[in-house]
Parts: sequence; structure tokens; C-alpha cells
Amino acid sequence: MLPEIFRTPEFWYKNNIISKGITALLYPFSVLWILIDELKRLFSKTYKSKLKVVCIGNLTVGGTGKTPFAIYTYKLLKNLGYKPVFLTRGYGGLKRGPLEVSNSHQFKDVGDESILLSKVGTTIVSRNRSLGAKFIEKYNNKFNVIIMDDGLQNYQLKQDVKFLLIDKHLKLGNGFCLPAGPLRQSVQRGLKNIDKIILTGESNNNENKLFQNFKIPVIKSKYKIIPKVYN
Repeated sequence: MLPEIFRTPEFWYKNNIISKGITALLYPFSVLWILIDELKRLFSKTYKSKLKVVCIGNLTVGGTGKTPFAIYTYKLLKNLGYKPVFLTRGYGGLKRGPLEVSNSHQFKDVGDESILLSKVGTTIVSRNRSLGAKFIEKYNNKFNVIIMDDGLQNYQLKQDVKFLLIDKHLKLGNGFCLPAGPLRQSVQRGLKNIDKIILTGESNNNENKLFQNFKIPVIKSKYKIIPKVYN
């Protein structure tokens, strides 16, 4: 999700001369972005939770349907007999957490996505994901699966299952990292240890070929409008 003041640059998804020129000018900053991400990964202290952690994220900035898929995953696990709980950063909110989202919270506190998730199931907001997991563990045996809504680029909490969502139409843009392109991290790093790639949105192209060299199972999804997503 992008701030309102930020608009997706068109050159990220175009292949004309002007777009290539802008990408080339910004490429040195992308190298710096990759370096910072690698340093963050190397020096982060990763916590292994007692609960299983399912992470749902994307490789590009912007929306790919993570929250709807997180809700779908929650309901699926619930039907299978598991006891899932949401863990999210609370993007757009002022609260750092860890805290459980309640009816008294507003979007300015914990972000609109957290409010939506809390209508489906227990939702914990925590900027620090490891602290969020420890907070959830204090509920004793009430939960046994943590669903992380976004967080593939977060190294604070070990993830047992990783789902990568990619928009069928936009794909990975020009393939460059920020700010030269839309990627949060390099393709090689971003696709490492991914269990499933979920293609979202609408497109008639055969996107599976884009990832066949990485030998990762690819699943296509379709959007379905329903009147109510919560109980």
C-alpha cells in the first residue's frame, strides 16, 4: 500500500527510451537500496516463534491483494481445525504495538487493513514482528498459526511458509529495485525460499513462464466480489 502523496512512476512499467533513461539515472540508488537490504538481513536478529508462521507478501511496492488473500488463508485454516491469528505492521497507523486491535481503535491508530482483518479474526499490530509473535504466545494455547499480512522483507521473525503475491498484469515491472523500479528487493533474493507464487488480478498472458527457472509452484487466482468478508 502506497502513501497518498506517492504515485507509482509510469517509467517502472514502460519500455520506451525516456523510461529507460530515467531507470539508468536512478540505478546507482537501486544498488544502494539492495546493499542496505542485505545489511539489514545480515544484522537482524531473527526470532523463531513457538507457533507456525505463514507469511503473505509481495516483491513490489503497491497492492497485490495481500489482505484479501490473508483473509482467505485465515478462513481456510480455520475450517481445517487450526487456530490462526493475524499479525500485521499496522501500516498507516500511529500505534507501534504490540497490541490487539479492538472496536475502540480507528484507522489512524492501527491502519485500515488492520481494522478489516480484526473483523475476521484476532489481529495483533506490531511494528516489531518478533515482539508481536511473543505477544501472541502469551495467549497460551489460544492460537497455533500466525498469519503475517505483509512481511517477506522483514527479517525479525522466522517464517515457516511463504506466499508471494504478484499482479498478473504489472508483474515485476522493469525488474529493478527502488527507486529505479518497483521491487523491494532483488528478484534473486525475493524469490529465495518462496513456497508458492500466487498470481492475482486479471491477465490473459501465460505468466507462469516468468518463474519457471526458479522451480516455484505458481497458482493463478481470481478476484470475487462478495458482500461480506467477516462474520
